[in-house]
Amino acid sequence: MYTYDEFWDLMKWTYPISQWTLKLPISTNIIEIASLDTNKLLMESKKIIQDLCDKISSSPDIKISFIEKNWELWLKKLLSNTFTWVVRLDCVLDQSGNTKILEINADYPDWLLMHDFTYSVISGFPTIKNLAMYQQLFDKNHTIFVLYKKWTFFVDAYYTEYYLLQQLWYTCYIWTEEDLTFDDWNVFFKWNIIHVIRRCMEIWKFTEWFLHDLSSYNVHFINSFDLRILWYKNLLQEIESPSIPKTFVIHHNNIDILLAHKDSYVIKPSNLFEWKGVYIGKYCEPKDWELAVKNSIHNNYIAQEFIDMQKMKVQMYDNWSIVEKELYFDVCPHIFVKDGKVIWDGLILMRFSENRILNVAQWWGIWYLKI
Repeated sequence: MYTYDEFWDLMKWTYPISQWTLKLPISTNIIEIASLDTNKLLMESKKIIQDLCDKISSSPDIKISFIEKNWELWLKKLLSNTFTWVVRLDCVLDQSGNTKILEINADYPDWLLMHDFTYSVISGFPTIKNLAMYQQLFDKNHTIFVLYKKWTFFVDAYYTEYYLLQQLWYTCYIWTEEDLTFDDWNVFFKWNIIHVIRRCMEIWKFTEWFLHDLSSYNVHFINSFDLRILWYKNLLQEIESPSIPKTFVIHHNNIDILLAHKDSYVIKPSNLFEWKGVYIGKYCEPKDWELAVKNSIHNNYIAQEFIDMQKMKVQMYDNWSIVEKELYFDVCPHIFVKDGKVIWDGLILMRFSENRILNVAQWWGIWYLKI
């Protein structure tokens, strides 16, 4: 195991902009969970994603139906009838050791190539598992533009992708949407026609006028906008799997169930981002829960069975030293999809937090499950 200084000295390459002044807590070792069948988890994850892609692609009406239910009809103009990028499944282990899939994150799972390098440093064995799949999504005959939002706080992951694409002999540029221009049917960056935009931002971070412009021009997106549909939380009720907790859309006819069984449910927006608007019944006061449930009826909410997730003792590089804590965790397989077909799996990320909510805004640190 490396000392704190040794570890971050090895990691400097993947922090080309911040020069590793921005540091998330990161595990000192690769995690193994004896009770978790990793191969089974990956097989089921790939099957679920392939089944969803097939189901949604089978009829334009299905896509439009989910867009309407999630109040995003403006997305219709951006659909390309293709699913291309990576899908992350956010899973937890219940107290009996069963794997439960709480979320599917398909609008923008981040930091793919940084994960390869971090895993390699921690394990002591080089891996390009994510990079090998990542390369299959791009064509060297196309000019790529890595697009991120102006004023983004942490851009190292995007520049890591950009530098690696250049090293692999792709024609590639990087900057923000303000630096793109439009002419005839094409998109340009400094007079260079852009064929593919590598989208490093969620849809909700685009301005409406920019999305309107994009819908009229000849440019391909990775990740494709169609993947947004896989991200809708009400889609979970369409999946037949023991790994999916009971999930349903909240209506007048089922709020009595939620009020009578407060401790058994979590409610959240179907088009949730950064866990805003989430209520865990077990940890709400009865009056607050009743108000949240009643307000959710007309606000596109789903209810999901509450899962009592496990904790784990972990050791991490943090705060200029190596510390140990007992934290909640989830397990996040990355599944690569190209043109609606699952091509393979990537690394399995783990996120740890002192809270039951684990996301980019709330987590306490990152780990990796042994592959």
